[in-house]
Parts: sequence; structure tokens; C-alpha cells
Amino acid sequence: MAKITWLSLAFCGWTVVASAQNMTDLAVMNDKSADRQVLNIGTNPPVADTVFLHPDRIRYDHRCFQIEGKDVFIFSGSFHYFRVPRPLWADRFRKLKAAGFNCVETYVPWNWHERNMPRSVRDDSQIDLGDLEAFLQMAEDFGLYVILRPGPYVCAEWSGGGFPQWLMRKKPEETAYKVWLQSDDPEFMRWNEHWYRAVCRVAAPYQLTEKPVGGKGIILFQVENEFNRVNWFPKEAKRGYLEQLAGIARKYGIEVPVITCWTDESRNVGEGVLNGVVDMVNSYPRWQVEKNFGRLVNLQMKTQPGKPLVSGELQGGWCCELGWPLSWDQDGLPPVQTQNLTLYALERGFGALNFYMVVGGTNFDDWAARQQITSYDYAAAIGEGGMTNERYRRFRGLSAFIREHGTRIARADLDYIPYTSTDTDVKLAVRTTPDGDRYFFIRTEERSRQHFGTIYTQGLALDFALEPFGAMVYYLPSGAGKGIWYPRLPEPQVRDMRPLPSVELKQEGVVEDPLPVEWTRLRDGETVDNDGISFTTVRQPTGAVYSKSDGLGRMS
Repeated sequence: MAKITWLSLAFCGWTVVASAQNMTDLAVMNDKSADRQVLNIGTNPPVADTVFLHPDRIRYDHRCFQIEGKDVFIFSGSFHYFRVPRPLWADRFRKLKAAGFNCVETYVPWNWHERNMPRSVRDDSQIDLGDLEAFLQMAEDFGLYVILRPGPYVCAEWSGGGFPQWLMRKKPEETAYKVWLQSDDPEFMRWNEHWYRAVCRVAAPYQLTEKPVGGKGIILFQVENEFNRVNWFPKEAKRGYLEQLAGIARKYGIEVPVITCWTDESRNVGEGVLNGVVDMVNSYPRWQVEKNFGRLVNLQMKTQPGKPLVSGELQGGWCCELGWPLSWDQDGLPPVQTQNLTLYALERGFGALNFYMVVGGTNFDDWAARQQITSYDYAAAIGEGGMTNERYRRFRGLSAFIREHGTRIARADLDYIPYTSTDTDVKLAVRTTPDGDRYFFIRTEERSRQHFGTIYTQGLALDFALEPFGAMVYYLPSGAGKGIWYPRLPEPQVRDMRPLPSVELKQEGVVEDPLPVEWTRLRDGETVDNDGISFTTVRQPTGAVYSKSDGLGRMS
């Protein structure tokens, strides 16, 4: 996730901090030339079946994904199994399904599954993927597709970006690039294969292509993550690195479409294993939906004209760092923003959306990335404690609309038609299907007041009533004199209050955590790679650098 994870890469006694805070999209979001919109991509030829290993089971064209020959709008939510205790998974899956999602997305953090250092790249004895297998089985049981993102770098506000801290002990003395991780160094690639081999062994049987027709399973497999932020080796070598990762995935049985996110090097590659890869759009626009998200969409449509619009991460909340307001108290994250953002994505023609996050969780122990708090509630629709909220209600209404109209909207053509509005803060766009049905998207980014008025266009007078920062869609079937407003939100739930039974806490035992007791002085130029990936250095007035290790490669 390209937000505020910090991956500290250590060499020569210094900490080099790579922040993923929108490093990929900031340049585009500030580029006014990106305002030149590409309205439609319907004139592009469909992708050849040769791109897909099983086109009869899953494929895509320039508008939609097709599963078993039928258009399917992928409506997905992020749920990190490693942030939710396993006994609670079924509850979260039940609520995800009840909200109308047909897909679930998760990262697979390497360091969570291989906590102890193996003897060699052929040694799988330290890998325990039981949690992943149980999660994939439960997703299948609940009838959900899966988007799987195994890194090797995952970001996710997770310790070390998912890299095991012992991995730096495997770094050769001489490397082609100063930064070893996420490079095409041969030794690093051997360890990537070590990880992918284990993941694919578990994941391959859960692919949609391995299930009976009508079944559910993994539909997309992502290699790497937010690779545009990597600038420590040449772009041509980066492409070769991605080809190796995709080749490894194929080698060990991954047959569903491969995807990337924020990775220019995989866009529209004409041949080889990257041919057919879709690079996804991730966006966290807060209040500036049309500027921040819209410019990314414009760029995607210009650089991937033959691919469907897919969002691997669309804002479903935000995380919290030390000293920040908690997620629900931050600006730009109310449930109305979710509705506005989703409808704008439909207006632009997306065929697949994954919201990050839909299920909140917890950063247990010390698994959070640097500066992250323990809570990963994220202001998600299904909160850290399992409670649902107004964002969840909005998703229920949006998902019902998408189930009925999502693929038809993606197949429709967009036009920014002439109109007159009695409220100049309210905008209009229309998507028209081949048979003449029209979807009028009416939205505003003005958030200080309610918006009532009329839009006059194409012989119609559309009376609207929008909440602050509101968005609605008026569906008018061909030849009909009256249409329907969407989304139609369910009534808020009202439940009886029930007193909770009293809880008595008793001490069952004490587990001591042996903390580090000594500081180790580092000589000038001395590397601390062997002590771990994520660490803190203290620079004294004398210029001396000290580090503190707990003996497990974790620095504090």
C-alpha cells in the first residue's frame, strides 16, 4: 500500500528511509496536463486470447473482466488475515459478504510466515503458511473471489514492508547496487524464488482455474508492489526483475492473470511473460476526488489503452501514526467520501474496484511499521472490533447498484454533455449504453452545504438533492419517461441494547520479555545490515552512531 510505511534500508552506518507516501502519484496529481481526459477506450481492439492461459475461465478486455464467459464487476475489499485473530475471521467474512462484496484482497507478508532464518534457499522448514491456506479456504467457503498480493515487498504499514529481518544476513558482500532489496541481484532473486515457491504451492490449488465451473478462488495474482518508488537501479533492469518474478509465479503453477500496481515497467509490454499484465491504479484522494484520482485515471487510460480500469487500492479509510488523530477523526474520510469516490470511479468506467481497507485490524506485538500505532482500524467499514458503521451502510447500497448495473456502466460510453445547473457547484456526466440506456452522474465536491436544484440537459430537467460532498446517479432506460435514483441505501439498523455480563480479570501468568541491556558502538563506516532491516540510529553530538539490537535482528 503506497501510503506511509517506512522501510529502512541499512548500509554504511546510515539509515536510508524510503517513504511510500504517494511517491508514485504525487507528480501526476500536480500535473495539470493530466487533466486532458480520455473519455472512452472502446475503440481499442480486445486483448488476444493468447494472453490468457485459461480464457474460458477468466480473461479481460478493454472494459471488463469475464469469468466463465460473462462480464463480472469485481467489487472487492481488503482484509488482512494477519491483523485479525483467526477465530474472528468467519465473522468478518460474513459481514464482508453481507455488504455485497464478491471478492476479498490480502497481502501475504513474508516475515509473518517465515520468522526464523532457513539454512538455505532450498530449506522450507521455517515457512508456515497455515494462516494463508485457512484464509483461502474460508474465502472459498463464503463464495468470494480472491486477489492475492504476496510481495515480496508489501508495504501495508507492516514491519520491514514484509521482508524478514534475517534476509539482510543473506546479502552478498559485493552487490551491483547499493540497495540490495527489490533489485535484480541474483542472490536476492534466489530468495524471492524461495518465497514464491512456498506461496505458490499453497495458492495454486485455490485458483479459480482449479475449481469447478461456478466455483470461487484466486482470480488475480500480484507481483511486487508499488515498484515506481524504486529508483536505485535502471528501468530496463526493473523490467527484467518483474519478468523474473512473473516467470517464477508461472513456473510454480500460477495460471490466473498477473497484475501489478504503480509499476510503469509492466504497462503494455508487447511480448513475454509481462504481456497482458494490468497495472492497477491506487488512489487515496480524500476531498479532491476529481483532481487526485481523476488525473491518475487519465494517465492510466493513456498508457494502458487496451486494458480495463482496475483499482487495487481505492480509499476505504486511512491509517494512523503516532501523534496523529485516530482514523475516524482525520479530515477527508467520512462515509460520504466513499460514495462520491465510488460513483466517480463508475463514471470513469472502472471494471474492478478494491477498497483498502474494508476490514480493520490490529498491529499485534511489534509488527507495525515504524511510527504506526497498534490500532489498524483504518476507519474501515468493518472496524477493528468487528462493528459496522455508516461507511458499511454506504457500501451495501453501492454494491446493490453495482450488482445490477456495474458491467453495463463499464460497457457504456462516457460523455461530458452540455448542461445548465441551478447550482454551479454540481457537475454532470452521462454514460450511454449501446441500446440507449443513460446513467446521469451528478456530483459535487463542495462540502459546506446541502445542494438542491435542477440540471437541464438533453431535453430533461433533473431535480437533484445532494448532501454536502454528495453524489448520485439517475438511471433512465431507453424510451422510458421516468428513471430511478441510485444508490438506494438501506435503512440504518436499530438494535435493542443488551447489558453485557460482568467480566472478572485474573492473572494467569507472566511472560518476561528480555530487553536489550547494552548499546553497541559502531565504528565509522561499519555496516549494520546483519542486525536487521528496520532499526533506529542515535547520532550523538560527537558524530558517533550507536545502534541497539535485541539479538533477533530487531533494532530499537
